[in-house]
This record gives sequence, structure tokens and C-alpha cells, in this order.
Amino acid sequence: MATIKYQFLRGVLLIIILIGLIGSTSILFLSLAEERLKTQVPESIDSLSESSYITGLVQLIRYYDEVTTNSARNYAFTGEKKWVQRYYLFDSQLNGAFAELISLSDAGDYELLMQLNKSLNILSVLESDSFDLVIAGQSKKAGDLFESEDYTTNKRIIARNLENFINKRGHNFDKVVEASTIQTRVVVDDVHSLTITAKEIIYALLVSAVVLAILLGFRFSKSVSRRIKLLTETIESVCMGKHSVEIPKELRNSKDEIGDLSRAFKIMINEMDPPKRRKFKNGKERRR
Repeated sequence: MATIKYQFLRGVLLIIILIGLIGSTSILFLSLAEERLKTQVPESIDSLSESSYITGLVQLIRYYDEVTTNSARNYAFTGEKKWVQRYYLFDSQLNGAFAELISLSDAGDYELLMQLNKSLNILSVLESDSFDLVIAGQSKKAGDLFESEDYTTNKRIIARNLENFINKRGHNFDKVVEASTIQTRVVVDDVHSLTITAKEIIYALLVSAVVLAILLGFRFSKSVSRRIKLLTETIESVCMGKHSVEIPKELRNSKDEIGDLSRAFKIMINEMDPPKRRKFKNGKERRR
């Protein structure tokens, strides 16, 4: 039997379902937006970071190469051990930076990097020879190595290849920046579109929930108040002596508490004999 309480709860349940849909829709679209931001934006940032880091490594290699050259040259001119110590310190850092550069570079940089590696090895051998000459007391010959065609040629090769690498990476960096900018713009547009769609759906569900609440409330209150009014009119008719009054069909067929009350009242009227009806009527009149 659909009692008044259950009818009311059914309406409340429908509203709760709509509110749940609003919450679920919000969570869904927020999750989609979050997924876009968590995957695509970091990819763009990683591309920019890697490209910038490689460019920084090239600048470090250029710096370490100059430091090792100057340290070896100063040792040849002064014979002071501190320059040898400084040389080996920065030569180790140069080798580490170059090895990392190779590991991060792509196949298109292989030939250029191999030329760089060859020239760096030649310089390393010549600088080591200059150390041996200084130890042997031939500082002038050691200094002349740095002016030799072999040494100066490989220094130019290193400088030129590093410059070419920087220029190439700079062009690639510009492409990465452009691609990252485009990708970020696409992500922003997608998130904006998702936000607009989510707002439209949420607003529609909110309006539906409000309209449904108003309609259910109006229908529920109208149904209950109308039947209570009918039952009240029927009771008043009986109290006025109209014992043959018929309970309205709407009340008899009602499946809730008002219907139960109406049917019980009809049974009571049918079972009342005339003296009881007169007593009922007189009692009603005295109360008035």
C-alpha cells in the first residue's frame, strides 16, 4: 500500500537521485580535466626542460674545455703543480658532461658528437704530452704544443661543432617551445570546453531538480488536501443527519491512510442503527 509517507519519500528519493547525478557529473568532468592537466601539460614541460638541460650541458662543455686548456697552458709556462691539479679536476667534469650529452642526444647528433669526441681526445693527448715535457725540463717545447697547427685546428673544430650544436639545438628548442605552446593551448581549450559542458549539464540538472521538487510538492499537497476536504465534507454531512451519504469514489479507491480512514468511516456509518445515528447527531449538535 502506498502510504502518504511512502509517497513523500518517493518524491524525496527522486530529488536525491537528481542531486546525485549533479555530483557525479561534476566529479566526472573534473576528473577528465585533471587527467588532461596531469598528462599533457607535464609532457610539454618535460620536453622544454630536457631541451634546456642539453643546451646547458653544451655550455658547460665549452667552459670546461677552456678551463682545461688554460690550466695546461699555465702549467707549461709556470711549472706550478696547482695547474695540473686544476686540469685533472675539470677534465673529469668535462668527460662526465660529454658522456651525459651523448646519452641525451638523438641519432641526428651522432656524427657531430663523434667529431667533437675525436678532437677532445687529440687535445687531451697533446696536453698530456705537454705535462711530460715540463717534467722533462722542456717547458718551451711544452708551450709550443699549444701553438701547433694540430692543437689550434682541433680547438677550432671543437668551437665550430659546439656552435653548430647550439644553433641546431636552438632551432629545435624553438620548435619544442612552439609545439609545447600549441599543446598547452589545446589542453586549455579542452579543459575550458569540458568546464562549459559541465556547467550546462549541472545547470540543467539543477533546474530539473527544482522544477521536479515544485511539481511533486504541489501534486502531493493538492492530492492530500483535496481528499481531506472531501472526507471532512462527508463527515459533516453525516453529522447533519445525511446518513445515506456516499463516500466519494476517489476516497474509497485511495490506497493510503486517507483511503483507510474513509472506508472505516463508511463501515461505521453502515453499522450504526437509527438510535445510534440520532445519538451521534445529537452529540454533534451539543458540541456545537
